[in-house]
Amino acid sequence: MKITSFTLFTMSACPLGRTMRHVLGEVTTLLPELTFSIVFIDQEPEVTNEAGINNNPTTLFRDKNGKEVYRIEEFKETDEVIQLLKTKKTIQPYQVVEPNERRV
Repeated sequence: MKITSFTLFTMSACPLGRTMRHVLGEVTTLLPELTFSIVFIDQEPEVTNEAGINNNPTTLFRDKNGKEVYRIEEFKETDEVIQLLKTKKTIQPYQVVEPNERRV
C-alpha cells in the first residue's frame, strides 16, 4: 500500500504535538505528494475514538482510500519519519511502529 496522507492526533496545547506538527510539515515540504492533516484530540473526541487513538501524539499514515497503513505513537525527528516512509512502502494495515526507550 502506498502512503498518500498522514494525520497527526494531538492535544491542542501539547508542546510535543506542536513539535511533531513542525516535523510533519518538514516531511510534506520534502515529499509534496503527501497530504497532512491534524486532529486535536481534545476538540474532536469522536474522530479520535474512531481512529483508536490511545497515545499523544499519534500519527496515522494512510493510503489513497484513507485506510490506515501504519502509525507512530510517539515523537520522531524528521529524518526518522522520512526513513520510515522509505522503508515501509508496503506493510500490513495497523502495524504499529514500536516506541523506542527515549522519551522527550
